[in-house]
Order: sequence, then structure tokens, then C-alpha cells
Amino acid sequence: MFKQILYNLKISFLAQLSSVFVSIGMGLLLPKFISIEAYGYWQIFILYCTCFELSMFGIPNGIFLRNAGKIPLHAAFVKTTLIIVLSLSFIWCGVILTLSAEDANYSYVYKVLATALIVINIATFFSYILQSRNEIKYNALVNLLSNLIIAIGLCFLFVIRISDLCYYISVFLFAHIVRLLLLSFHEKNIFYEKININIKYGQELFVSISTGIKLIIIDYTTILVFGVIRLASEKYLGIILFSKLSFAFSIIMLAINFINQIVLSIIPSLRSLESNEIRNYYIKQRKMIGLFFCMMMFCYFPAVIFLRVWLPQYEESFLYMFLLFPLMVFEGKMQAIFSLFLKVLRYENLLLKINCLYSIILLSFSCLMLSQTANIYYVIVCIVLFSCFRSTLSELICSKLLGIKGISKNIILELCLVCIFYCLNYMNDNAFVAMILIFVILYFYYFKDDIRVDV
Repeated sequence: MFKQILYNLKISFLAQLSSVFVSIGMGLLLPKFISIEAYGYWQIFILYCTCFELSMFGIPNGIFLRNAGKIPLHAAFVKTTLIIVLSLSFIWCGVILTLSAEDANYSYVYKVLATALIVINIATFFSYILQSRNEIKYNALVNLLSNLIIAIGLCFLFVIRISDLCYYISVFLFAHIVRLLLLSFHEKNIFYEKININIKYGQELFVSISTGIKLIIIDYTTILVFGVIRLASEKYLGIILFSKLSFAFSIIMLAINFINQIVLSIIPSLRSLESNEIRNYYIKQRKMIGLFFCMMMFCYFPAVIFLRVWLPQYEESFLYMFLLFPLMVFEGKMQAIFSLFLKVLRYENLLLKINCLYSIILLSFSCLMLSQTANIYYVIVCIVLFSCFRSTLSELICSKLLGIKGISKNIILELCLVCIFYCLNYMNDNAFVAMILIFVILYFYYFKDDIRVDV
């Protein structure tokens, strides 16, 4: 079973690695060729596209969580569900088209979003169906091809130095149309099935929605909270600041989304394990993942040296990045470990309560500070503090459920490393090198019994 998990991880890692390169291209190269204002509208477009899954009310998510690695899906039920998802997408498409804006750029974004919503939603639905059947390979290859199309398109536009945002959005949309066609072709047998509406399917769909809506709120908590804060900053502080803040968030979300998609692919395999095997897997991964994200956090310092040369017009964004980079540790662990295992153990209700509490408190404080002080730095501090609180609380709960003791040393050490990270920005070069060496020596010594390569 561990071999199956490893295989799924390798395939998913390859597909997500291509997503990382595409995201790097959109995040680092695109700002070089378009204006700060245009990049802000691009970020608005991507933000809404990222949240399209919410418009399906968690139907594919619920099907995936309930059936992943366990119950085979009936083609008639899948087609009936597809019709419902398609109907919901057209309804939301109509809602988007009724939106109006005085700004011509906003009007264009709304029109393209209406088309993108239908394409991305149906492709996402088929993607979840494939993953629920554990057909990770085909789904990953389709995503790989889609990312390749985006990469080639972006490179072509960069070479001829196109600065019009419309062309970049067109490349993004075309890649997702190809993805939809390939997934639809793979599932072509579904289209020959009759729509079968009966009580059994209705009950199954109701349970899938009730399960999926919880799952999608859980999965999208971070994206939604950060998205609302960014949109609120656009309202109170303007599109230019929104663009600069979005640039900083995009770097953070790149790593978080990367981990989230890999985690999604191993849920079917983990749910097939016995409780003691799940506990052993958790113990193996916890410290290694904590080490990985701490290392990622310290990558800020070499990264910012390059960014100051490459994108000098985004200088203000680098300070936002510095303050936000510890989210690599807190949000990374939350997605890769705690949220994953609470889902596998079927404690979605508990995870939902944690995320709702986090969202309400953080959004309340953030919107209050933006409206009263118009100071984005106060908001960033709140984001980091409340993310730290959620991650720590979730770790304590997971450890209790799995019967694991002695976790306080992990939490304390990682919090100390975050403090060291913040201190390093105000030290001279010699102190910086010394602190990095101390960090590496202490951390590897502390975890010397856990850091091994399994043969």
C-alpha cells in the first residue's frame, strides 16, 4: 500500500511541478511584461477562477471523499450528477453576465470569467471522478499537457513582448478547454448513459453535497480568507496596492497550492490503511514536513536578492513577502499534515469548526483595520498570528486523536525558527551567515533520529 502511495505521489509531483513552473512564469515573468495595474486585473481574474469550485457546492468533492479508493462509481449516477453540475454552472454564468462595472477592464474580466466558469467547472468535475477511481496517472498527464500549453503560449507572448492582458487570459482559457476535451473523451461512456433519477441516487447526491460542502469550505478557507482580504485592500487602498500585495501572496500561495494538490492525490490510498498504519505514517511525515517548510521559509533571503533586480517596481511587495513568509510553515503544515489527517480520520466537522473560527476572527480583525486605519501591515501581522494559532491548535488535536505525545518540542522549535527568521532581516551579513549555520546544525541535531532515507 505504501508503494501505491509513493507511486501516486511521484505522478502527482510531476504534474504539480509543471504547475509550479507555470505559476512561476505567471508570477515572475508576467509582471515584467505588463503594467502593475494590468497585473492587478490579472490577479483578480485568477482569484475568481480559483474559487469556481465553490459554485458546485462541493458535489465533486463529496463524491471524491466518500468514494475515493472504496466504492465504485456507477456511470448513470455520474451522468446525473454531471447534468446538475452543468446546470449550476450555467446559472452562475448568467449571474456573472449580469454584473456591470464602469471600469472597462473589470467588464472584460467578468465576460471572460463567465466562459471560464463552465469550462473549468466541468473539467474539475471529471478530474475528481478520475481521482476517486484512483486513476491518478491519466489525470496527472492531462494536467501536465494543460500546463505545457500555458507555458508554450506564455513563452511565445513573452518573446514577442506582448503587453496586452487579453492575450495572456486567452492562452489560459485555451489550455483549460483542451483539458476539458481530453477529460471528456476519457469519460465518453458517461455520455451514452441514460439520466437515471431515483431515490437512491438522490440520497447519494444529498449526502455528497452535505459532505462536500464541508470539505470545500475546509479546502478553500485559506484561499477565501486571503482573497477577501486582498479584494478589501483593493476597495480601500486601490488597484496598485492590490497588485503589489497580490504579488506577495501569489508567491506564498504557490507553495501552499502545490502541497494541497499533492495531498489530494494520496487521500484514496491513506483511507485504505488501518488506524495503526495511519498513525505510523503521520509520525514519519510530521517532522520531515516541518523541516521542509522551515527550509522553504528561509529561501526568502536569496529569492529577494533576485527579485529586487528583476522587478524593482515591486519593491514594496518584498516587505509584504518578508512578513508573510512564515505562512510557509503554518499554512504548509496545516494543508500537508493536519487538514489531511483530519479528513482521512473523518473529522471534517471538527476541521470545519476550526476553519470557521479562524475565518471569522481573521476577517473581522482585517476588515476592521482596513476600514479604520487603512494600514495593510496591521492586517499582515494578524494573518500570520491567527495562522499560527490555527496550525498549533490543529496539531494538538491531531496528536490527541492519534495518541501521540511529546509534540511540544516540535511546536516550540518551529516558533523559535520563525522568530530567528524575522531577526535575520535586521542583521548584517556576518550575523546572517552565522545564524543560518546555527539553524542548520541545531535543527539537524534535534531531528537526527528522524531524518533517514528509507530503502
